[in-house]
Amino acid sequence: MLNQIIRSTGRECPATVDAAQIDLTTGEARFIKSGAAPSFVLRDGSIFRLQSKTVPIGILRALDAEMIRFDVRQGDTVVMVSDGAARSFEEEPWLLDLLTSDEEILYGDEKRAAMTVVGEAAVRGSKDDITCGVFRIMRKAG
Repeated sequence: MLNQIIRSTGRECPATVDAAQIDLTTGEARFIKSGAAPSFVLRDGSIFRLQSKTVPIGILRALDAEMIRFDVRQGDTVVMVSDGAARSFEEEPWLLDLLTSDEEILYGDEKRAAMTVVGEAAVRGSKDDITCGVFRIMRKAG
């Protein structure tokens, strides 16, 4: 639907789509991406990059989106960024260092962790809008 709306303007106006759906009962996560920057899952000192090779919506007549399945588990940290933070992992190697070494990102408050990524991307001269979401997979209290 978004692709059709954007294409109906008659001019090229690309936009990325990046969404996550997580079933907390089964642990199955679905990342839907169209032209979006990679997402990352941090787990026990390892980092998993989830990236598609799709183009943004609004360019092609047919939607070019990919769904990536990934099983998350308690203790995982999911980091989703806009292309203002990282167009591709190869272009932004500083992000891997930050995601694997920054105490706020690894163990701290999720909002401050996201602001750490946004701030670092801004300092490095991003020319695009910068967005970051950080969430942790936790067992429900109570």
